[in-house]
Amino acid sequence: MRDEHKDENINNEETRHEESNETIEKETPDPVQPGTASSPPKTSGQAIASLVLGISTLVLSLLFLFLAPLTGIAGIILSILAFKTIKREGMAGRGMTIAGLIMSIIGLVISILFIALIVFAFTSGLMDQPMMTP
Repeated sequence: MRDEHKDENINNEETRHEESNETIEKETPDPVQPGTASSPPKTSGQAIASLVLGISTLVLSLLFLFLAPLTGIAGIILSILAFKTIKREGMAGRGMTIAGLIMSIIGLVISILFIALIVFAFTSGLMDQPMMTP
């Protein structure tokens, strides 16, 4: 009878040991998979495109005045869309979007001012007068 009682105690201990192992396995989190929680958030492609358009707007505002407003407007629109995407999906690239927006606005303003100056010069007759020679 004592042997049967010992066998029951051993079986109970084994059962408790197995249950505690299951509890430990359930409580321990899964190991971090590469490329998941430890990696930084993905950079928004729209933010990169916004930055590229901002830079190109600045360059075009000094070289090709009539193309700069097109890239400036596209850069501003893309920056606004990038802000919404970054906020909604939690992506990285907010700084690039801000830089792209600022450069697009500055390039657009410069090109509009230069175009207005050229139009004013042609319409007021300043360009028609001959240059004075000594």
